Amino acid sequence: RAEVFQPEQLRIGLMFRLLKRIVVVVGLLAVLLIAGGPWLLYFVGLGDVTPLPNPPELIEITSRHSDEAYAVWHQFREHGIIRLTPLSPYTIYVDLLIGPDDYAPGGGNIAGFLAKTWISKHSHYHRGFRWKLSTVALATWLTRHWTVEQLLEAAQEINVIRNCGHAAKV
Repeated sequence: RAEVFQPEQLRIGLMFRLLKRIVVVVGLLAVLLIAGGPWLLYFVGLGDVTPLPNPPELIEITSRHSDEAYAVWHQFREHGIIRLTPLSPYTIYVDLLIGPDDYAPGGGNIAGFLAKTWISKHSHYHRGFRWKLSTVALATWLTRHWTVEQLLEAAQEINVIRNCGHAAKV
């Protein structure tokens, strides 16, 4: 025996199916945004950084276990032993969830300092969202493409230049 549907029942059924499809599509888009959004922002931010910095050629800090290396490491409030932990675009999620002060991957503070210094000299963005995005992207890139010795050496070079500048002004 076939049931006869009333027009009202057909309309409600069609609306319910449409609503289910909309929910599924919105859910999939949300998952894609959460999974791929940080990488998209990373590449957009890194695209604003031209040229990318070259690592120091002469490494005077010959060992990550030297007193000079530890002095630079601790100057940038890095904790524990000298070990580089490469950042990823997802690191910003961790920062948002537990706060940047509670989660400090090894070398992240030094990479952030180097990125800010580089961006301030080589970018037309000097504040705002694009500046911050480029800085985070470059810091991430530095931890993925430079060694810990190169990061320490570059930070030491900038400190020597800054200290010489301060001494000359006094």
